Amino acid sequence: MSGQTKPIKSVKGASGWRLFKERFGVFLSPFLFMLSLFLLDFLFRAVYQDAGVTAPFDLVPVSFTLCWSALLTVAALLLPGVFKKIWMGIVLFVASFLPLAHAVIFKVTGSFLAFSDLAFAEDGMSFLSVTYLAIPWQMYVWSALLAATGVFAIVLAPKKQRYSLPKILSLCAVTAACVSTIALQGSALDLPEMQDSFSWLDTCDPNDPDLIYTDFTNANKALLLCGNPQYVFRSVVKQFNGTGEMVESLQNYYAENVKELVPNDMTGHFAGKNVICILGESIDTWMANEAIMPNLCEMQKHSIDFTDHYTPLFLSAATFNTECALNLGFYLPASGTTARTYAVNLYPQSLPRVFRDNGYTANSYHQLAGRYYNRDVVHLTWGYESYNDREVLGFSGHKYLDTSLMEPVSYQKIVHDEPFLSFIITYSGHGPYTDATRVISDPHIEEAARIAETTGARAFTEDEGTWSQYVHAIAHARETDDMLGKLLENLEADGHSKDTVILFFGDHYCKYLTDTDFVMALKGAWDERSICRTPFFIYSCDQAYTPVSKVTGSADMLPTLFNLMGFSYDPTYLAGSDAFSDYGGFVAFRDYSWYDGETWWTPEFDPALETSLTREMCRKVRAYLNASWDTVRSNYFAVAR
Repeated sequence: MSGQTKPIKSVKGASGWRLFKERFGVFLSPFLFMLSLFLLDFLFRAVYQDAGVTAPFDLVPVSFTLCWSALLTVAALLLPGVFKKIWMGIVLFVASFLPLAHAVIFKVTGSFLAFSDLAFAEDGMSFLSVTYLAIPWQMYVWSALLAATGVFAIVLAPKKQRYSLPKILSLCAVTAACVSTIALQGSALDLPEMQDSFSWLDTCDPNDPDLIYTDFTNANKALLLCGNPQYVFRSVVKQFNGTGEMVESLQNYYAENVKELVPNDMTGHFAGKNVICILGESIDTWMANEAIMPNLCEMQKHSIDFTDHYTPLFLSAATFNTECALNLGFYLPASGTTARTYAVNLYPQSLPRVFRDNGYTANSYHQLAGRYYNRDVVHLTWGYESYNDREVLGFSGHKYLDTSLMEPVSYQKIVHDEPFLSFIITYSGHGPYTDATRVISDPHIEEAARIAETTGARAFTEDEGTWSQYVHAIAHARETDDMLGKLLENLEADGHSKDTVILFFGDHYCKYLTDTDFVMALKGAWDERSICRTPFFIYSCDQAYTPVSKVTGSADMLPTLFNLMGFSYDPTYLAGSDAFSDYGGFVAFRDYSWYDGETWWTPEFDPALETSLTREMCRKVRAYLNASWDTVRSNYFAVAR
């Protein structure tokens, strides 16, 4: 009826809530939001403080995170209406997700997520297993509680905001103070003496905060030093830094570190032979025995066997990490680059290019589609004529089974009558080692269980979950071993056994066995460096067993193969060295630690044992790794030569 007013419902709770929001929301919302951002980072650093050298209450990460939390909150306060809530929701999601992502990556790899790893996020997610989510319970509890606090802050945030001049001036003052603090603290940590990529301080503590911040190559130490917000910011800054000074420094480095191509006793040892390079996914030294991998062991008996070989990991994308080392002869930068680096940059001395220059065809083969690690683009950029996945190979078996590669339709594409280089990336050794990959383990699981009981590994664990993973890992390895057996049979059957050599290498230690202590016990390793010893040998049916005890790393495989083939190349412009030359003989790790066959130098190295020789080796290793990383980052061969 006209003239009548609608009755007002008196809902005491609702009006009380509105009154609470109006009176306290404008102050409580930004406070709770900022507090949740700060504590999400602080509590993550507290849980994982043993992974770095920085205490949770240290002034550096606290001030960085406090300033960033304030800046992100101020940005919300300046946004109108619904945009404020959208912004707060996005920031809260990222702040809640990042610590959990770091924790999961750390569980699998022992290293937090590096900015460079984001280029391979899709590939990593495709291999995610529930076993990798077994991170400290505190991470889940605190993340949930603080995320809920942040959501409450978003709900409290008023839709309309009044902007008085004093308020605007106050927000500007807070912004200026935070930006100044971040900039000044960052400048104080960034050592000017280290701006030259190849300099080295006479006295250098690798746990020095200044050095950690300047290098920014050790994800664990850098993240715990900076806190998540500054870690992301600095990663982006290093990502887009100019390359002019970097290229100039590289030119100086290469001019001062010339390596001569001098023939040795093994030069041309395999000249004229076809080559099959096999990346053994997760194939580790503890698997290389007669019980677990009899075909691999038989191949080793007729090989040049590099018995002290290591695959240092610089990316969490560990397979691609070592795949690049073989194909490019360089180690990958742990920060400051993207996937575009590998798909666009020029690498004139790559594995396939040098083989093609010497009259060989060069093609790569893998069961999975080329979008993984962008291989269908990357491999062509490196110089391969084609990347061949399951669709191209046309096999009928399951794509996770390595033996599918040996079906006649696939094998005939891999092995030719004309001189060929074939690069095979296996899959079956990949984790997770659970029922999620039963298609791989089921054909071998009963035998694997029997083998496991004979290995003596029961003494290393009482955890049934770890034991189950161990049995599955053996089953996965047997599938790869069956593929090797079929390959040898096929080569013998079609007359290519005597004119073909096989380079076999593991891409990383068996990290999908998530109990790292158990893996170290299996291998006789003692830390995250010694655990990286992996198989590397070059098989030929008429080769007498030839062990090589000289220390080698992943980047040494390429020049070693070039020498054995008798190819001409410029060794100066490869990070690795021919194992039979007078160069090399050491392996370097992400934190600039190194091993030369006698000395393990690590950040924990006793200063009382330091000598002029170890100090000089530290300088050499630092320059060596920085040169490798900067060559990749800067697209050096396209820019400078």
